[in-house]
Amino acid sequence: MPKKMILPDNFAKFCDFYKKSKDSFADLELINSELKTNKQISLFARTGDGSLIGFWNHNKDNSLENCPLIWIDSEGEPNSVITKNFDDFLRILPYDTGFIYDVISSYTNFKAYPDLFSDPADDFEINSVKSYVDLANKHHKNYKKFIHWLENDTNLEVSSNPYKIILAALESIRVFNHTIDECYKRKYID
Repeated sequence: MPKKMILPDNFAKFCDFYKKSKDSFADLELINSELKTNKQISLFARTGDGSLIGFWNHNKDNSLENCPLIWIDSEGEPNSVITKNFDDFLRILPYDTGFIYDVISSYTNFKAYPDLFSDPADDFEINSVKSYVDLANKHHKNYKKFIHWLENDTNLEVSSNPYKIILAALESIRVFNHTIDECYKRKYID
């Protein structure tokens, strides 16, 4: 990571909100307020199953403001870009990390085996994703506080179509899987 990394404006606010939360608001744990990083990947969170979320600084800029966010799965796949930037991540987080996993897993399976899997657009219609919000609200005591914080402290709104946000990232930034595969190959095979 370059010496002086510029973080997204809402990242420090998010870390501060997380630290002050006594109970969960999503299936997410900050790894550390200091980013765990290498030259291209800066990890900041872990899901309940051990999957990792971070920034992918594929252009190696000094700013993470417009870097996509990535998911590195605890089971090996899917590894994927999940949003184009941190603010988009905050806008889909109210659907919780299970939603993110379900979308990228469905997308990955459909792209690899279109004859075997249905188009994920059919599975994540706007009306059907409300169940993820209901589940997150039920399981996380600070869910409503998170929504209040999101709307008031960051001036962001919960996405009305979180699938579309993830799909936009998946369709525009397609090379992340290759990057992860190359990292593993260099580390474990070469």
